[in-house]
Amino acid sequence: MVRSENESTPAVQSAKLHREQLRIALSALEDAISAAAFGREQEWFRGVSDRLHDVAKAWDDHIRVTESAEGLFEEIRDREPRLAVKLDRLITDHVEMRKIIADQLAELVSSDPAKIDDFREQLLGTLGKLARHRQRGADVLYEAYWGDVGGQG
Repeated sequence: MVRSENESTPAVQSAKLHREQLRIALSALEDAISAAAFGREQEWFRGVSDRLHDVAKAWDDHIRVTESAEGLFEEIRDREPRLAVKLDRLITDHVEMRKIIADQLAELVSSDPAKIDDFREQLLGTLGKLARHRQRGADVLYEAYWGDVGGQG
């Protein structure tokens, strides 16, 4: 038996909303990273820093919505305890990515034009890690709420 995607709880709806806000912030960061830097290095640093701050805020909101006592992860743990290991992995991602984002924000302060290519590579790596986290989260969400729950065909 497969559940209908219309069977959505408030925790799921909140997580979906914040997931979209995170996607928008990540897209804006990618745009800032790929913007021209030559001859406008300080503007590039400002734009990337501003967008990375937006990602940091969206990431913190994502963590709050998923990890709070009434949040999505607790709901999934109650509903599908077998997914606990996958949820723990997502929480580990949260901690790791929060540190990476904070470190990159601190590093961007240097505004050394000679480091723009290095910053781009680091930030693109971060975008990839965040995308993989979002994919893992989407898989867990689907498995918990809409996947095959009875093994019946």
